[in-house]
Amino acid sequence: MASIRVTMDRALSGNNQAKAAIDNALFDLAAKSMNVPLHRLFGGAVRTEFPVLRILAIKQPDEMAEQAQILFDQGYRYFKIKVHGEVDLDIARVATIRKRLGDEANLTVDANQAYSPKDAIAALNGMAEYRLDLVEQPVAIDDYKGMKLVTDSVPVTVEADESAGSIQEVAYLVEHRIVDAISLKVAKLGGLWNTLTAAQICKTGNIKYRFGAHVGSRLLNAHAMQLAAALPEVWYASEFGEFARLLDDPFEGIDVEDGVIHLPDAIGAGVQPIAR
Repeated sequence: MASIRVTMDRALSGNNQAKAAIDNALFDLAAKSMNVPLHRLFGGAVRTEFPVLRILAIKQPDEMAEQAQILFDQGYRYFKIKVHGEVDLDIARVATIRKRLGDEANLTVDANQAYSPKDAIAALNGMAEYRLDLVEQPVAIDDYKGMKLVTDSVPVTVEADESAGSIQEVAYLVEHRIVDAISLKVAKLGGLWNTLTAAQICKTGNIKYRFGAHVGSRLLNAHAMQLAAALPEVWYASEFGEFARLLDDPFEGIDVEDGVIHLPDAIGAGVQPIAR
């Protein structure tokens, strides 16, 4: 597998999503050839269930709270609140959802680079009283100084997402202590091997990491889960449930039950094509 990765990188720069598909498939095939679950290739599972963090799309505060309540009633306890960069309205979104769901809910926000550093600091300090667990990518992807300023100025865990698009970027973020945590995404990083490398960099640098939104079919999420199952340092709920938004997913084998996905007890990634 290593030689194939080297050949891909020599033949084609970037295109990490395409490379990830090949890399993941090779790991899956290797596990199936050995008749073992894929996580065994990474040392074996240290966890078999994953609380799922679900995304709340940007709407008015009351509308977002209503959607959060629907998901809460389905068993979800971890929520990612999309925010838009309007400080007062974003604080109101978090406050309204917290008041609607109570203390049992775990809240995060995702700014998708929407804030300036000063606005991010103001917003996050305003949200902190509502027990906010983390903020994802508050400022621009290349504003490392701004991101570090936010990290050093707020009581909320600051996480890089768009800024962590390669092993090299992860290493830079860790080396310079720019963030508290990093969101790892298998497709973005180029496959399971690169994601494992990124996780090891985070561990070595004492930076938290978890698995971010794996938007796609059950197959992609199953591959990511198999790796996450073998990593003891994953610190927070991961986003392995976005396949619920996909119409006509061609794969089966994992589902969310009461807000949790269980690691399948099967060889390879544990999912299979639906018989047509």
